[in-house]
Amino acid sequence: MKLGFITATDPKNPFNKIEPSGLLYMASYLEKYLNFQDVIITEDLERLLEEKPDIVGISTYTTYLTRATEIADIIKEETSVPVIIGGPHVTLYPEYLPESCDIGVIGEGEETMLELLELYLKEKSFEPHELKKIHGIIFKEDSIRVKTQPRELIYPLDRIPPPKRELVENSFFVPSIMTSRGCPYRCAFCATSQVWKKFRMFSSEYVAREMVSLIDKDNFNKIEFGDDLFAVSTERVRDIHDIVIKNRFHEKTVFYVNVRANTFNEEMCRLLKEMNVTKVFVGFESGSDKILKFYNKKQTVEDNQRVIDLCYKYDLALICSFIAGAPVETKEDIRKTYDFIYKNSDKIASFVVCVLQPYPGTEVWNYIISREPGKEQNLLEIMNRTNFSEHLSDAQLGYYINKMYNIECLRNKYLCDGLELANYLLKTGFILRPEHRSLSDLLPFINLTMSH
Repeated sequence: MKLGFITATDPKNPFNKIEPSGLLYMASYLEKYLNFQDVIITEDLERLLEEKPDIVGISTYTTYLTRATEIADIIKEETSVPVIIGGPHVTLYPEYLPESCDIGVIGEGEETMLELLELYLKEKSFEPHELKKIHGIIFKEDSIRVKTQPRELIYPLDRIPPPKRELVENSFFVPSIMTSRGCPYRCAFCATSQVWKKFRMFSSEYVAREMVSLIDKDNFNKIEFGDDLFAVSTERVRDIHDIVIKNRFHEKTVFYVNVRANTFNEEMCRLLKEMNVTKVFVGFESGSDKILKFYNKKQTVEDNQRVIDLCYKYDLALICSFIAGAPVETKEDIRKTYDFIYKNSDKIASFVVCVLQPYPGTEVWNYIISREPGKEQNLLEIMNRTNFSEHLSDAQLGYYINKMYNIECLRNKYLCDGLELANYLLKTGFILRPEHRSLSDLLPFINLTMSH
């Protein structure tokens, strides 16, 4: 039996080459605990169909739900195989699934997928009375959606083998090591805490083994720590730092990390420098303390400034993100963000400005829905909006976003001279709306622009 996984992304966007770590973890878990190895992972629907899988799994964010629906519809038109869908969207809004999908996997997927495969290998089908015994799924019984009991989280995380990267060998820019799952913070716009429920860490020993495999065995000279928050504390950074120094990885590899402004300090910065971190990603979100409070960031503009000054002092390339269009954002607030970027433009390596995108279950989503009763049923209409500000018109918001990007263009000759690339980014909306705003999603674009 063959299992085919496909990620729903925009096939026309050349910056979507992101390592599908969730699917790679799934493949390694199935191999270890079920001795199941016949797995393919691709973004190419034609290749998937050519492989003639017996079961298809689709991974998607809400942003790509339309694409996921297209994929599921085509698979059902071309084959009769079961289609299982998972990923952040299903966890956040399991009731809103493509009709062509038979089963949705809610939450952490490794153990759930294993039980689903065990059932299919035994029965050669997914009968409703058997599916009801599997926790963490939603499926159709006749025309009714049935949601089973929640799936327990995997403890300890070290039970999960490292990603089976050989399935996508040479397909992605930079391998991504996850040292944890989730985030201890609950920013109002972020769905991470909804997806992972609790913050858990892999052990230092687990991380060390994965680094040995990637660096000494596979000779990777660039590695991203792809956690939602790698630098959760100075102690955790020191643990990883000591692994790197002890094994002399810093002499062979450069690292990219994700930090948080309110926990970032000089000792942490020094440790990152010593372990050969060259790029630091941080979500500043705004130059207005009022907006930072609305987003429940637990950080201030002063914290943001401290990160900039420390990274500049230690010569760490800082890549930062901002969000525009919060419901309470005024002209004064967005002007403060512009002024903050302008003031620090000589210290920031690169930045992106994202239009606020609410995800189901987040505080921002609930805020918007509370003011528009009944709108929650029109998920895609809400997700596709480009302005949620109650005080800024579309023209005003667009004016300030473009004004911010003018700062980037003035200091980055490649973005100014590369008119074909710039036009593409504007037409596809990538400049205004990077879909997920994580380091993984932004890294290909940042690598490209910073290499010129």
